[in-house]
Amino acid sequence: MPKFIVGARLHDYGKGSPDELFGRVAADGFAAVQLAYKKCVPSVRSYADVTDALVAETVAAEKAHSIQVAVLGTYVELAINDESRLKNAADFKSQLAVCKALGAGCIGTETTSMEKELLCRSLADILPAAEALGVTVAVEPVTYHSMNSAAATRHILDTMRSPNLKVIFDMSNLVDAGNVGAQDRIWNDVGELLGDQIVTVHFKGQAFAPDGG
Repeated sequence: MPKFIVGARLHDYGKGSPDELFGRVAADGFAAVQLAYKKCVPSVRSYADVTDALVAETVAAEKAHSIQVAVLGTYVELAINDESRLKNAADFKSQLAVCKALGAGCIGTETTSMEKELLCRSLADILPAAEALGVTVAVEPVTYHSMNSAAATRHILDTMRSPNLKVIFDMSNLVDAGNVGAQDRIWNDVGELLGDQIVTVHFKGQAFAPDGG
């Protein structure tokens, strides 16, 4: 039976230095976080701002508060159909070494609403570097994005064929007003098609009004 570590999204604790934020998380009894620098550290406006000094500060905060970075959240558009896709992929690749230095379980991003082919092109650029560093890349399917189901996600995994490509599963991201009544089927599909490829699970909920809103 896998061991589950319960954590929290660091940006739900506001903004501040790694030491301040990790202290707040530890005070609530959590042992792990999802860290997205751009969402919670004021000095980080671009991935170029994730400096060696900031990474060292984060590692020190991990040790001081006994907090593990389970997921390094690096949110970029990897399938957008213009020249910014290459920059976004380069930004993501730049964070692979950060993930390694933090000892994070994986580096994660949501997929996008653009083309699966472009997502695969970006992953084809990223995954060799991830494999060389021993870093796990985790993609999160979302119902209105390019990986919008367990089957679509399985297709990406099978296409890329990388042992370093895994999945972040958030059930609420695979449910919308149109399929809210099919949750048993969605759970079964995810278990059958993705089960042993899931490295992180998000727990949150959403409610739909009778009119679907």
